[in-house]
Amino acid sequence: MSVLKIKDSQGNWIPLSTMRGRQGNGIANCILNNDYTLTITFTDGNSYTTPIIRGEKGEKGDKGNTGNSGGPPIPVSTAAAMTDTN
Repeated sequence: MSVLKIKDSQGNWIPLSTMRGRQGNGIANCILNNDYTLTITFTDGNSYTTPIIRGEKGEKGDKGNTGNSGGPPIPVSTAAAMTDTN
């Protein structure tokens, strides 16, 4: 097994897996707003709303090839829910 190492300022080789940086700030939530901006809420409670992220409407593309008809519809359960596993 290979171990990735980095040389410190004293010339010592240190396994990268043992190095730890400062605690960072994570993203707690991200919402696409009705005006096509994103509001990002960080784990420290601060938030940032981006400028509009949606571009201008483009030109209509070429017509694609006809696909096959596929099979019967697959029922989708409305009882399913997403859960946070953290």
